[in-house]
Amino acid sequence: MKSQPKPRVKKEGSSPVKTKKPVVKTVKAKAEAVKAKAEAVKAKAEAVKAKVTDILEDPKVIKAKAEGKKLINFLKENKSKWRYILYGIGGLIVLYFLIYLFSPKPQMPAEYKVIIDSLTVANKELEAKQLQIDSSIQVYESEVKAIDFQVDRIKEKTTIIREYYHEQSAAASAYTPTQLDSFFRNRYNY
Repeated sequence: MKSQPKPRVKKEGSSPVKTKKPVVKTVKAKAEAVKAKAEAVKAKAEAVKAKVTDILEDPKVIKAKAEGKKLINFLKENKSKWRYILYGIGGLIVLYFLIYLFSPKPQMPAEYKVIIDSLTVANKELEAKQLQIDSSIQVYESEVKAIDFQVDRIKEKTTIIREYYHEQSAAASAYTPTQLDSFFRNRYNY
């Protein structure tokens, strides 16, 4: 005797609802759903099979199959020849590396090395002198800037003084003799 399944609990919203379904109806419904899915899968399989047969019947595919079979037959017939060809290629690679490792590398004559070393030392000395010259140039540039600043200040002062005495000399033409005498006494201290 079969035991009855426990009642299912469905949750809809916030309150659970217990439902009891007869076992026979649910099994039949499940069986029908499985049959429907099986038929859908069969239909898809038939469609895929039709596409595959269309592809396999394509003249390009048939030609490629024939060429592939020819190639495989050629490789099977000449199996031992390929082994010898691979041995030959491997031997050539090993021979190349042996020649590369054991062949003498061209060396530079000692005279050239001495010349290069002396030129390197001379170049370093020139670079050191260049750095000294660069630092002295910077010192001179700073001195030139200071002198330019002083020249600009002197120009400003002379302009101010020139304007002041120009105004004073223009005003001297309107002075009375007493004012003129005191003007020259103040100006030249006599």
